Amino acid sequence: YADTALAIARGSGNPRALCYALTASSMVAVNNNRSEVALALATEAVDQAIAARDWWGFAHAVNWEANASTAPLSKQDAEHFRRRREQLAAAGAPHSAQARLAAIEARGWLIVGDWRASQALLRVTLGSDPGPFADIMTRLTAALLAAWQDRPAEAFAHMERADELVIGDPHDYLTFAFDVV
Repeated sequence: YADTALAIARGSGNPRALCYALTASSMVAVNNNRSEVALALATEAVDQAIAARDWWGFAHAVNWEANASTAPLSKQDAEHFRRRREQLAAAGAPHSAQARLAAIEARGWLIVGDWRASQALLRVTLGSDPGPFADIMTRLTAALLAAWQDRPAEAFAHMERADELVIGDPHDYLTFAFDVV
């Protein structure tokens, strides 16, 4: 259905519809091991999201761009999210949209060993209400950071807050690394 959705969206000329259809097509390409095609589709989706000023669509496309192009948990991955977060800020996106990418970027920097960069992004993310998605991601990364710095009480407090933000069983949310943390 992704090909059909993409053809319809291209015919409509609507940048928001095109963003989501391109991202869906990128997801299919990633799942079929067609990384170059997936990357091109996701990158075009990012451009369409900017044109539509659809910040959720932007973050969604950026995630699939990363899935198609970078090694997970690498410096390249963290830098990818930094560049896209800066692009989002330049486009005038609200804090909650920027926080979503900052939360993912913070985890990336922490995983590759730059805990100071991670900590700085966690402070930015929690500087005002980041929205539930970014808040959960930020709390999970903050819990990892606290645990790795031998501050278990702080780690548990962040985990409890992340648990509060999830409706239902946290383990049902595969996007969030509850089990890992």
